[in-house]
Amino acid sequence: MKKNEVYKKAIGLSHEEAAIFLGVSCGRWSMFVSGKRGLPPQALEKLKTLLAYVENKEEISATQQEWEMMEKEQTQQQLSRDYKAIQLKLHLVNKKLLTVEKIRVECFAALKSVDFLKQTAKHPPFLADGIELFNKQRLKKYSLYQLTALQLKKENLEVAKVSFEKKMKVYNRES
Repeated sequence: MKKNEVYKKAIGLSHEEAAIFLGVSCGRWSMFVSGKRGLPPQALEKLKTLLAYVENKEEISATQQEWEMMEKEQTQQQLSRDYKAIQLKLHLVNKKLLTVEKIRVECFAALKSVDFLKQTAKHPPFLADGIELFNKQRLKKYSLYQLTALQLKKENLEVAKVSFEKKMKVYNRES
């Protein structure tokens, strides 16, 4: 780490901005930051004054206060939008989950009916075979994996929803 890099980081100014503020050339400032050269007394005094002001933790600048308030407001608004989006996604996943569960229950009931039809020879075999084929295809489309994936997605969205609720409470308290 460069010898005087602490100054550079503490004041938050770019290389050029610091040089202009201190009334020195960019090369002189660069040499000071690298520890190869000192600053003229006037520049050093300006730097010390600026550092004292910047490092004063008790005094927060009006610009910083305004900026932080604006950021908090924007963050609250964005969190609110994101929270609503999560609620919508959760609603849609729940709806899809219920649909898949319902279809799977219907398919298994139909397959049970197929067993009955096959046991009673009174019905034509193509009827049972057709019902069985159709419902097995539906079970492939609405598979146990798809059901599990939807359940995981729902769980993840619920966790995200709770996290957003906690964050929103924090920002609402700070307002």
